[in-house]
Amino acid sequence: MIQVGNVRLTAQWRRFGGDEGVDLQIHVQQNGTWREAIRFDCFLRHPHYHLDPYGHERILDIADPDPLGWSLKQIETQLPELLAKAGYANVEIEQDELTAAFPKIVEMAEAANR
Repeated sequence: MIQVGNVRLTAQWRRFGGDEGVDLQIHVQQNGTWREAIRFDCFLRHPHYHLDPYGHERILDIADPDPLGWSLKQIETQLPELLAKAGYANVEIEQDELTAAFPKIVEMAEAANR
């Protein structure tokens, strides 16, 4: 788990519904409670991501042939925008802190990719 401000990122290998792959979860803290805001399911057969998985969930396909690389790029360059699309525009994240933590985020994701 890596924390950047009020955002926590985790990575694990996940099997679900006959598919499997790296699962990147982004949790945000609001009012003292942690909530999953975004989940990238970098599955082998049907890669996709969820915005607000436990609220007003939206599931979007990942069309890139490298779903893990694509997901990491989204985290690196689009995280505030993705949080806003997931309904968490009020969660601030310092880009400098995210940039500093990004190599560890990549390392964590690669370790989960067995």
